[in-house]
Order: sequence, then structure tokens, then C-alpha cells
Amino acid sequence: MTFLYADWIPSPEGGFEPDLPANDGYGLYGSPGRDSGWALFSVSLTDDATVDNHICPGAELEALLYSGMAYPPALALSRDDLERHFKRENPPRQEFEAYYCKRLYHYLSKQDTCGYLLAQASHDELGYLTKGGFYWLVGYLADRKMVKWVSGDYHVYTNDAAHFDIPRHRLVPLSWKPIDQDEFA
Repeated sequence: MTFLYADWIPSPEGGFEPDLPANDGYGLYGSPGRDSGWALFSVSLTDDATVDNHICPGAELEALLYSGMAYPPALALSRDDLERHFKRENPPRQEFEAYYCKRLYHYLSKQDTCGYLLAQASHDELGYLTKGGFYWLVGYLADRKMVKWVSGDYHVYTNDAAHFDIPRHRLVPLSWKPIDQDEFA
């Protein structure tokens, strides 16, 4: 697996797809927003694939991405921060990469004090949540009895807290607080 930046191109089926070399699969790892025209992907290249026309992220971001794979909340929350920070801008890749590094480092270095926890799903949600699987919980919206959780593809979703087998008192420390963007500027 390698990380590559790729442009979005029209798909034969309609919509868009990443312009990637021959591969056996890919995952979206970061984007400054839907209108940016490009994004960062993880790619499982085929044996005959070449990456000549593609840009790889810098060594610092690559190391942080691999570290984030071992701690999914860091990747998921950093991706959310990216989209919130850049909104519909199309920043230069260097600016995107610097901010992504900053966010990943923040979440990875704070993992011992953040209080995120794994909980077992008690419901199925096709393509997202598998009953019996364990998922990272990263927030609790007490007034709505909803939890924010991290999917296997590093997205943050919100579901009814009853979809996880966890006592409510364990969720209270996860009470969600709005993110102050000035903190991350």
C-alpha cells in the first residue's frame, strides 16, 4: 500500500473517480473538500503499476498516516478537521499537508488523555456498522442520546447510543463539545 495524491476525473458510470494507477483497491484518506478537484488516497498497486505521474505525500505526513492507521480516531477526526477548515477552498497541497500533519499529530499525541473508547455494536447498518463488531466512540450528544463513532474507512458517523452495547455512564466523559476552529489555526 502507498499513499498518492490524485485528481478526480469523470467516471464512465457518472459522477467522479480518482485518477489512480492500476490498483487492487484504494481508500480516500483526506480531502480539502468536495470541490477541490483532488484528494489523498491509499492505494494497493498492481505489480505492473507505476506512479510516475502522481505525487506522494511528504515523509512526515506518510509516517503520521501509518501511525493513524493504528489509532483510527486520529485519522477520522483529522479528516473532519480538514474538511471543516478548508470548507470549499482549494488550498495548495503544501498547505493541506501541513494542516493534516498538525491535526494528526494533535490526535495521536493526545490519545492517552482523550478518553475515546471501543464499544461493541448491538445493531447492523448495512455497509457501515456490523453487529458484534467493535468501533471507536469519539463523542456523545447527551441531549439527543447519540454517539459519534469511527467507521472502518475512517469516517465519523452519528448513531443512536442504543446501537452500541455500553452503559450510559461510560459515555458521559465523551460529551461532545463544538470544535473552536481558532484553536487549530
